[in-house]
Amino acid sequence: MFTIIKYWIKDYAHALKMYMQTFTHKDAPEHYLGYVDTTKVPVILIPGVNTKWHFMKKIADDISKLGHPVHVIKELGHNRLEISVSAKIVRSCIDDKDLHNAMILAHSKG
Repeated sequence: MFTIIKYWIKDYAHALKMYMQTFTHKDAPEHYLGYVDTTKVPVILIPGVNTKWHFMKKIADDISKLGHPVHVIKELGHNRLEISVSAKIVRSCIDDKDLHNAMILAHSKG
């Protein structure tokens, strides 16, 4: 039982830390789109409900360091919109940025 509680506390501490980053990291790091290697697959981040892209920052940093352009869709905000509305926002981003063969990296509702 103690092990479950320990991991539950660690999980929620991590979630709180990621949520707090919404106040310190307004924009995605420049290196997310700083690569011009067109052979790398573009990645689109879609966070879960009540979270912004910051919740996925650690994995997005790793993907970016591999040379993949990482796209953050700030218009999703805390991703509290209806799924049909969110889907239109994501589709618009894909069209506006002319992304092809992009990979979507999503969490929970994303």
